[in-house]
Amino acid sequence: MIENTYTLYTPLGGMFVSPNPDDIKRILDTEADRIEQAPSLLYLAGPMSGIAVFNHPAFHTAAAKLRAQGYQVVNPAELNPDTSKTWDQCMRRDLQALADCNSLALLPGWELSKGARLEYDVAQALGMTIIFLEAYPQLLTTQPAQAA
Repeated sequence: MIENTYTLYTPLGGMFVSPNPDDIKRILDTEADRIEQAPSLLYLAGPMSGIAVFNHPAFHTAAAKLRAQGYQVVNPAELNPDTSKTWDQCMRRDLQALADCNSLALLPGWELSKGARLEYDVAQALGMTIIFLEAYPQLLTTQPAQAA
């Protein structure tokens, strides 16, 4: 006889299999507690290369507005203020910072950025919450960034 089992994929990337639905409820409750207790450390990602002043104004505006909402924000424009650094130097530092976060916020145009797509893939693989800032226009600049 094949026993019924319940499989749960948790928001923080875990997996749990049990024949007992009470076990699944207990794991869900535990996972919810972990999410609530985790600090809201959010990494901000978006296009930089090829945009005037590396799109820093859009990053700074979004970071300030997210901080005003109570988020602790890791802003790559603050991590890498020296614009003479190479792409790979910046990405190495950015990916280390991203790994310490539990959320990722994406600026519009992120999907056109090699770096932001990489950050998205890492965040998704680590089970982070992903926020698409296009859905929250009040957190964005009113002027779109211009190409360099």
